[in-house]
Amino acid sequence: MKSIYTQPAERLGQIRCTPHYSSIRAWLDHLRVIAELPYPSWALMPLLTSLIRQKVAGTVFSFAWFSKHQSLPMALWVDPVNTTAYQGFMAHHERIFSELPFSVMWSTRGRIIRDTENHPAYVQSTVYREVFVPYNIHWGMAVPVPMSGSCNGIMNICRPRDGGAFTDNDWQTWDQISLALTDLDRPQHPFSSLPGAPFCREAETTSLWLGNNGQFLAQGARTRDLLFLAQRCGMASTDWMLPDVRALPANVRSAAEALISSREPTGCREITLLYPWGRFDFMLEKMAVVDHLRDTRISVVIHYHEPLDVAVARALWGWPLSPQEKRILIASARHPTQSELAQALGLTVGTLKNYINKMQARLQMASREEIIDAVLSSQPGIRTTINCSPRQMESDTPAGG
Repeated sequence: MKSIYTQPAERLGQIRCTPHYSSIRAWLDHLRVIAELPYPSWALMPLLTSLIRQKVAGTVFSFAWFSKHQSLPMALWVDPVNTTAYQGFMAHHERIFSELPFSVMWSTRGRIIRDTENHPAYVQSTVYREVFVPYNIHWGMAVPVPMSGSCNGIMNICRPRDGGAFTDNDWQTWDQISLALTDLDRPQHPFSSLPGAPFCREAETTSLWLGNNGQFLAQGARTRDLLFLAQRCGMASTDWMLPDVRALPANVRSAAEALISSREPTGCREITLLYPWGRFDFMLEKMAVVDHLRDTRISVVIHYHEPLDVAVARALWGWPLSPQEKRILIASARHPTQSELAQALGLTVGTLKNYINKMQARLQMASREEIIDAVLSSQPGIRTTINCSPRQMESDTPAGG
C-alpha cells in the first residue's frame, strides 16, 4: 500500500481538470467541512479566508472574536496586514466598538454598517481617515457568526470606493457563509477520539529580515499567516501584526534579540514549536556586516508543516465528492481503523464501506490512500471532472446505502 505522504504527479495525468467549482452550494458545503475540522477557529482562519476569497470580491477580510459577555473583541484576524491601519485601529478600537457595539452589529445582522457608510459624516470621521484610508477601503460588510464554543464572531469584508457598495446579493451570500461556519469551535468533536493527525513532510517556507533595531526590513507573502498561527495567541494577542521583533513568538523573539545584542558578527539559532495545528521550525541567522549595509541583518526562515488532515481538506477544494465523502478522506488522514472511522462519523461500518466503494468506483482508484495521494498531488481550486453530474457530486446518499 502506498504511503499517503507520497504525491505521485503521474497519477494526475489520468485526470482532466477544470478550474471551476460546480455550484455555490458545493462551495458553501466545502466551507462547512473546513469549519468542522477539530482545531481552534483562529487556527483555521487563514485557510477559510483563502477559500472565501475564491467567491467573494474584497480587498480586506477580517474576523473578530467576541466573548458572549463582552463588548470588545478578544482577538482579531486581518488579511492582508497593514501596519499603519493596525496602529490606527489600536488607537481607536475602543471608540470603534463603542460606536458600533457587538450587540448592535449582532442584532442588526451587520446592517448598521450600511447605515454608517451612508451618513454624511462618515468620510470625515477619525476612524475612516486613520484606519480605513491606509487600507484604501470605503465600503464594508459585517456579518455575525454564531459559533459552537464560548465565543461568537464578526466577519468583515471591505472594498475601495471604486469597488462599489455591497449589494443585497452580497449580503445574502455572506449570510450563507455565516451559516456554513457555525460549527467552528465545536465542543467534544467526534474526531478527537481518532489518532492525532501526522504532519506533512513537505514544508511551506517563508522568511523575513530583521534590522539591528528589531524592525522588519522585508517579509514573504505568507509570513504574517504563519506568525499568526505560531503565536498560539488564540484569544489573547494581536502582536503578530506588529512591524518588529515583537511579532515573533516569545522564545523566537528572545533568540532574535540575543543575536541582535551579541557582539559576535555571526550566529545561528534553531527553534521548533509544536502544536496540534502545525509544526513550526524557525531558523535564525545573523549575517556579518557588509560595507554597504549600515546595520546587522537577522534572517528568520520559517518552515511550516501543517497537519495532514488540514492539507487534505485544503486540497479537496473542487473535487467531485459529497461533503460526507470529503469527511471520510479527511478523517482517513489520521490513520484510524475502519471501525474507529465509522464511529467518529456516526456511521455503521457497512455504510462507511458503501461510501468508500462509491468514491473508488467514480474516481477509478483502488483505495482511500490512492485517492488521498491524488488529492494531495492536485492544485487548490482545481476540480476533477470524471463523468459525474453536479447532483452526484453534492449527494450524500451512499451507493447501496
